[in-house]
Amino acid sequence: MPKNKQADRLALKKEFMLEAASRWHSAVNTGFKTTPLDNVPAKQIRQTNYAKRESLRSKLGMTEFVESLRRVEEAQIDSWDAVNLPPHSKAELLGKPVARILDGTESSEKGFGTGFLISDRLFMTNYHVFPDFDYAIDCEANFGFEYKQNRSLNPGVKFSLHPEIFFISHKALDFAIVAISNQSIDGATQTLSDLGCIPLIETPGKVILGEDINIIQYPLGGYKQYAYKQNQVVKIYEDLGYIQYLTDTAKASSGSPCFNRSWELAALHHCAIPLVENNRIITKNNTVWDEKDEDDVRWVSNEGISISRIIQYLKNNLSAFETPNIEYLHQLLRHVSDPLLRAAGAGGTEIIVQEAEAKPKHINNMDKSNVTFNFYSASFVNIYTSPTQSLDKLIESPNEVIPQQPTPEAQPPIQFDEDYESREDKGYKADFLDGYSIEEPLVDDSRMSEIYMDGSEPYLLKYYNYSLVMNKKRRFCMWTAANVNYSADVRTNKSREDFGRDTWRRDPRVPDMFQVIGSELYAPAKRVEQGHVVRRDDTCWGPDEEWIEFANSDTFHYTNCTPQLEPFNRENPRANQGYTGIHGIWGALEEHIKKQLSNVDNKATIFAGPQLASKDPIEDFGSGNIKYPLKFWKVALVLDENGELFSYGFWLDQTDVVRQFGLGLERLDVKRFKKQQLSIREISRRTGVDFDEQVYQTDVLRNNAFTESDDRSIPYKEVSEIQIRPQQRKED
Repeated sequence: MPKNKQADRLALKKEFMLEAASRWHSAVNTGFKTTPLDNVPAKQIRQTNYAKRESLRSKLGMTEFVESLRRVEEAQIDSWDAVNLPPHSKAELLGKPVARILDGTESSEKGFGTGFLISDRLFMTNYHVFPDFDYAIDCEANFGFEYKQNRSLNPGVKFSLHPEIFFISHKALDFAIVAISNQSIDGATQTLSDLGCIPLIETPGKVILGEDINIIQYPLGGYKQYAYKQNQVVKIYEDLGYIQYLTDTAKASSGSPCFNRSWELAALHHCAIPLVENNRIITKNNTVWDEKDEDDVRWVSNEGISISRIIQYLKNNLSAFETPNIEYLHQLLRHVSDPLLRAAGAGGTEIIVQEAEAKPKHINNMDKSNVTFNFYSASFVNIYTSPTQSLDKLIESPNEVIPQQPTPEAQPPIQFDEDYESREDKGYKADFLDGYSIEEPLVDDSRMSEIYMDGSEPYLLKYYNYSLVMNKKRRFCMWTAANVNYSADVRTNKSREDFGRDTWRRDPRVPDMFQVIGSELYAPAKRVEQGHVVRRDDTCWGPDEEWIEFANSDTFHYTNCTPQLEPFNRENPRANQGYTGIHGIWGALEEHIKKQLSNVDNKATIFAGPQLASKDPIEDFGSGNIKYPLKFWKVALVLDENGELFSYGFWLDQTDVVRQFGLGLERLDVKRFKKQQLSIREISRRTGVDFDEQVYQTDVLRNNAFTESDDRSIPYKEVSEIQIRPQQRKED
């Protein structure tokens, strides 16, 4: 790197070291001492939150990876206690999104800092590593440079940093956040989503005096190491947001994530604290440091910046940030509420429980009335539940005892196929209908810039018996293509409940920023549901029971989900919500198509999706504003008794009801929902989705000419009016 950048970084680092030393020495550090700098109310809130959270953790059975306190009379910060290998699987998972920072313009492979992923597109480190935009230009993040169990050194994988896409930094809190490429530099090894990210939690009180701070770092710019011994917190400055601890670090550890004993992110490592006399840094030989070799310094402690303080600053200053793609930050801040409080019904968002392969141990110790499970990455389980208690309530009642109430046994969640690569031969099949090959839809050139791409082509996400393409701008699917088969010999006798509890999850192949996930679609105060685009029952078939089980589960990816009003979505909405005798038009249409297939050969190809229009309304469903679709389309292809292909297009619209009554009504007038049979070319014109020419040529409404002002659609009052009996072809 250019020498001036090295000098600038060293000057900033020295400034921070002297400031930290001033705080350290003012405390006359003997044991775990407090000072007048402490904000007593804030300190009480921290202690209350800590006690409450740890009690909740125990109640929920989420203690598997909690480290025991390692108290010692005198912590020897000058003896190196970090190790090459993680202490357990959770630490190993958290180490994946931690990288050393390299200068891509230099041949040297020594890192000059550490950083970590905080979302699918954002990377955090220190301000003194990247004090300004241009300091991050040409820099790279090298993940996974580490020793393995067999003692071999893995070179890891590199990703480019892109400050021109997103960059913010703040000196007082010594943090910087920069965009990172979602594809490795070699273009083939790995995508960023494979690494996961480290969740931010806004609640203060994740660590207290005397507890542990564990650090994952790349000391001296070399390989990854884990420091989790001799690591007590010895000072917390509530007003300033600083946490001081004895955990070992070294040069280039700046920007490392600091975890509490439960391995939750508690702080951003900021700097080491030197012994200072007369404002001069002292060496191990009791001489004045010459600023050449940091190994010569007599270090007395380390200091980090509270993550909750950084989150608070980001939330309070959103309008002041001037950077491209500020929506990346908005997306990040929608996922920082407390996981323990959320799991216990107290408001929050994402949580790491344990590895996904194992059953969550707390599952039978909590109220499951409004819980869904989602996978944050291939191995991180997130829990979402309806809020019933606020953090303020917890703080107001510091001595409250959490009641140990019995809860009913939970139905186990549905099981997913964790091998996403195996889906390559299981998606939509063009030759599914005998004698025809119907290619999957295409996207009109005018809308290709909105699509999540795989190189120069749309990224085709394949699932069991269906495929889809994502609109990254809107974060919903652009189109879906499903092979449907209701023949008895490929179906199962299992009921929906037999597969397990319905469980939505993200697709790890798509960055979170390009799919609406989790609590963003959760609206407990509104009559809104997470609606399937590809119907679960349509694709729940296959050659064996395992295939069928995975086909059932695969429809529960958020990529296949849109928010839909309940009386629009469900065939039979809940009677206790005032919908007795009302049938949702989307669900009813799906069920009617299923029944009509018995008139042919029980097979169909179905294309479906939302109309993603620029004028769609914006609504906060619970975790921030979402532009949600009001109109949906479906195209069904079937063979008649002579094996001839026929196509049907349908258009369903909830616009009028939403505009007149909103989303929070106790009862909605379903009769106001528009429902139409529509020519397929008109569907293409409205949506930007283009179909195989055979679809247009076999459309039963193909001779219904349309203009901009008259689409010649055929409205229907009841779905029973729709007859999928191809031998009775409509010619006009």
